[in-house]
This record gives sequence, C-alpha cells and structure tokens, in this order.
Amino acid sequence: MNKHKLKIAMAIAQENQTSLAQKLSLSNSRVSYKVNNKAPWTLDEVRRVAEILSLSRESVHEIFFQKENNGDEGTIQGADRNTEEGVSTV
Repeated sequence: MNKHKLKIAMAIAQENQTSLAQKLSLSNSRVSYKVNNKAPWTLDEVRRVAEILSLSRESVHEIFFQKENNGDEGTIQGADRNTEEGVSTV
C-alpha cells in the first residue's frame, strides 16, 4: 500500500483519518493501523475508500496494489496482491 498517495488522495477529497474512519465505521486507531500497513485492508474497505475519495481505477491500483518505494506491498485481506479484481470505482 502506498501511504503517501493515500494521504494525498485524502487531502484532495478533504478527508482526514478521523472522517475516513467514521465513514468506514471503524475506529481511528484501526484506520491508522491500516494506513500504516500494520493491518490488512479488506476488499470491501478498498471499495468504500475508493468511493469516499472518488478514486479512479488507476488510483486504486497505485494506492492499494503497487509496491511502495520501500518495497512494501499492499496488504489486502482475501485478495491476490497482484490483482485488483473485484474492485470497482465510481
């Protein structure tokens, strides 16, 4: 997961971690773990984030499915890390 790109997308959509957590019905600490790649995102959460932030399919791929410069891969629970199958955006 690319934390930097997610934070940019959040800023563009005028969302912060607290507002995103509320819209996802998650605690702020749980979203923090996910943003910092310490807990996996579910496919449903990825879909919901994409909708909340109005992300394009390309942005979803760049944020959640590409390696970050430090070599960390995105962690998606229940999904093949090399695909974005099943993720639809608005």
